[in-house]
Amino acid sequence: MGTGMDVVAILGNHELWDGNPETGSQNSISDVMRKYVQACGFTNYRPLLENALWMKYQGMSPVLLNEKAILEASDAELADLCRQSVRIVLGVVGFSGCNLTFNADNGIYRGTVSREEDIARSARFRAVYEKVLRCAGEMPVIVLTHNPMRDWSDRVCYNPNWIYVNGHTHRNAIVREDDGTTVLSDNQIGYESKPLQFKYFTTRGRYDPFADLQDGIYQIAPEQYRAFNQARGVFIQYKDTGPVQMVKRAGAYMFFREQNGKLYILSGGHIKRAEHDIEYYFSNLPAYKAAVTAAFGPFNRALETISKEIKAFGGRGSIHGCIVDIDFCNHVYLDPMSGKLTPYYALDIYEKYVFDDIRALLEASVAQPYMIEWLHQEKVTMLDRYDAAMEKNLLPVLSSHVSEDSMALATVPELVLDTSMYEPSRIMRSIQYIFDQDVVRVWNDAVIEAYVAGTIGGPLKELSC
Repeated sequence: MGTGMDVVAILGNHELWDGNPETGSQNSISDVMRKYVQACGFTNYRPLLENALWMKYQGMSPVLLNEKAILEASDAELADLCRQSVRIVLGVVGFSGCNLTFNADNGIYRGTVSREEDIARSARFRAVYEKVLRCAGEMPVIVLTHNPMRDWSDRVCYNPNWIYVNGHTHRNAIVREDDGTTVLSDNQIGYESKPLQFKYFTTRGRYDPFADLQDGIYQIAPEQYRAFNQARGVFIQYKDTGPVQMVKRAGAYMFFREQNGKLYILSGGHIKRAEHDIEYYFSNLPAYKAAVTAAFGPFNRALETISKEIKAFGGRGSIHGCIVDIDFCNHVYLDPMSGKLTPYYALDIYEKYVFDDIRALLEASVAQPYMIEWLHQEKVTMLDRYDAAMEKNLLPVLSSHVSEDSMALATVPELVLDTSMYEPSRIMRSIQYIFDQDVVRVWNDAVIEAYVAGTIGGPLKELSC
């Protein structure tokens, strides 16, 4: 991560192979780090971090605290050091102690790191993370890790005051939420040879770069389009260099580009032929937003309630399309046609195992142990959390939708969906950008027509929250 003359670095799992991709290193992690420090000339001004805290001060030398110094400092001492700094970075590999399916046993560190050390290293970082969180939770700390948080922590929520930067997964993504939660993993290079480039980010959390603009039709640069998506928490791959046409009206946005004299609607990095001129979309954007909100609002609120209940027993609760994630492998699908819930287990989009209810899913899942014994004195699984939440009546919706004759939660108009599982979920994801990012990515005149005719937006069956 580079800002001006500041360079802060961490190692990844490939660096720990120490130049031997077949077997890994015979050296310890500390020895591998020393090699990189000597080869790259890392110093306190340009540190290589491993379970360490780097703090920069105005007109003063930066301070680098290692794991031992962090844990031995009193809370008051550490809080005071953080409070006076102008930039704080907490850096570490992170390791994969909490990941039961992709960890040292799978050879991601080759022979350099055993599963026992993998678990222990994550536990050590978790102790440092909790200490810094306690002392600097209100400050804008940058948490720079190779592994994502789910690999090294059992925490469900990020600290909305902090910025989390990670890689490792080879799947680019951005999270920017209204409460300030920011997770950036959008500059991963992967295995293919690609030009390397630094990206910048703000510490403001989610924001709107065009908030001060009046309603209208604007021409913006492609860099502004990419920056808008990043600011709203959306990862896109958009490489076109031509100007982008932006429509802003009624708190909603649409983006277009012209190609060979034809107008296309931008959907992230993809394009779809526009059926009307840009003035049509400007004129009808308020009506379209109202129609979509009326048609899909009940379904979207149903998903949000499911997400809230999943989070209540320790699950992720992340929503994408018609699917709400419990964890990496376990999910709940809300059928937009019938309003029925389907818990299922899947490692990819091709092979799925469906269960009668969430309890049966968690009982059978290989990803069942969510809290690991080495992190807590008592071993607690996701299933244990689910049962505890049920006893406290925290899951009224999930508990009442576990049988074939259960009531439907909410449905969506059939005019925009087909019947396969992932296709309506993909369509719903495109529509959800209106709710989540105020961006219209898909346009269907039939939605406005049905709304005007009163055939959608009426008293759809909706769950009570």
